[in-house]
Amino acid sequence: MPHNEKFIKYPIYHSVKAFDRIATKVRVWAGYCLVCDSLTLFLVDGRWLRETLLCVRCKSTNRQRQVAYILCSSISALIGRKLRCLKEIASLDNLILYNTEATGAVHKTLSTAKHYT
Repeated sequence: MPHNEKFIKYPIYHSVKAFDRIATKVRVWAGYCLVCDSLTLFLVDGRWLRETLLCVRCKSTNRQRQVAYILCSSISALIGRKLRCLKEIASLDNLILYNTEATGAVHKTLSTAKHYT
C-alpha cells in the first residue's frame, strides 16, 4: 500500500454551519412538524440540533422528525401517493406497523394506526 494513500479517521468533526450557530443563539425556531402535522415552534435545547429542536406541540426531536421524513418518503413510494406526515401513515388501513419504541412522539402518533404493534 502506498504511504501517500489517505484514510478516513474517526471521529469526523464537521464545522458548525451558519444555521446551527443562529439557531443556538435564537433558541426558538418556527417550522412544520412531520410527526404531529403542525406548524409549530421548535425549542433549541443545547448545541446538538439533531437531538434537540423540540416541537412544542408533540415534543418530538429533530432526529424523530428525520425518521418521520424517511417513513413518509418510503411509504409514499410504495403506495404511489404522497404522504406528508405520520398521521397520514397511521390512517392507512392496509399497513402493518411495527415500532420498537414504547413511548415518545412517534409512538404516540403511530399508535392510532389500525395494525400497530
